[in-house]
Amino acid sequence: MEEKPCQACNGSGELQCAGCNGSGKEIEQESDASIREFAAKSWVSCSRCHGKGTITCPACRGSGK
Repeated sequence: MEEKPCQACNGSGELQCAGCNGSGKEIEQESDASIREFAAKSWVSCSRCHGKGTITCPACRGSGK
C-alpha cells in the first residue's frame, strides 16, 4: 500500500517560514525604550529558518509522508 503525501506540506517535507514569509531575511530592530518605538536597524538572516526561507514540516518531520 502506497503512503499518501503529507497534507500539511504536500509531500515536500518543508513549509514556508512564517517568520520571514519565505525570504530568509528579517529586519533587526533596535528598541528605544524612552519613546517606546522600534527603529529598523538592518536586514539579517531569519532567526527561525536560518536564512533558508523554509522550515522542516512539523507534521511529517520532513519525510513528506
